[in-house]
Amino acid sequence: MSDYRFEIRQSKDGLYYWHFVAPNNEICCVSHMYTTKEHAVYSARVMKTHAAEAPIVDDATEHKGPAEHNEGFLEEWSKNPIGYFT
Repeated sequence: MSDYRFEIRQSKDGLYYWHFVAPNNEICCVSHMYTTKEHAVYSARVMKTHAAEAPIVDDATEHKGPAEHNEGFLEEWSKNPIGYFT
């Protein structure tokens, strides 16, 4: 039996979400917010069912690294700091 668990939570504004929690009580993953508890539970069940089979896809690219490894990073970033990483 695993000590990992999904915890269904409710936010102050009444929305529902889940945490995936490790045996040491560290939160490993947090879901989106859902308007009903049933949707949050359903989402946790879907994650539980399919996560083990999901591939790990590396979408990391060089331009998203630290500034010292990217010539011109700060200049480009200063022009559009939010859009640079999207």
